Amino acid sequence: MARIGESVRGRALAAGLDPLEDALRKFVLRWFAETGMAPSLREIGDTTGFPTEFVGRTVEKLERADILTRKDGEIVSTYPFSALKTRHRVVFADDRRAYALCATDALGISFMLNEPITILSMCPWCEGEMDVTVKNGEIASRKPEGILEFVSERERCGCTAETCCPYINFFCSGDHLAKWRQNNAEFARGETCSLDEALRHGEMIFKDLLG
Repeated sequence: MARIGESVRGRALAAGLDPLEDALRKFVLRWFAETGMAPSLREIGDTTGFPTEFVGRTVEKLERADILTRKDGEIVSTYPFSALKTRHRVVFADDRRAYALCATDALGISFMLNEPITILSMCPWCEGEMDVTVKNGEIASRKPEGILEFVSERERCGCTAETCCPYINFFCSGDHLAKWRQNNAEFARGETCSLDEALRHGEMIFKDLLG
């Protein structure tokens, strides 16, 4: 998980974004946080005043750097958010809602925005709902008590949102994780984290993403 985190944190620097390009990156994150949806290229231009050509060129640059992903030319995700339904729904104090790409991303949203959140996540084994509240940088509540995170050891070439994020999930308990691993041998190798360890990973990756 630490290697994944360092990769996510370093992408903007590695992409060599200039100040305007980085402003667009942050705009997309804030739009997701406010609406739960991805902005269209037209909405980016209309809201920021950036020229159409600049918006298109910058979004392509962000996609090449694996900072965001697109489908049919439109943005569908940017770490930690997804415009498409996932197992991880984040609910804000004012009832705004957004999907996170993975379990760690869901936890990291609280640190990125400095807001309390509640995560509603589905266990891959039983499909039961888990409820995790993050407040003031700590786990304020968890239901059930035995929630764990499993990070499947997957081939991580290409887009992380597609090759890695779907395999970073919460499980209701160690027993449910063990049963899932027995029945999903191709994904069974990986790292098991306590919820508190996963929280610290989320903090490390996302705390400064809007800084």
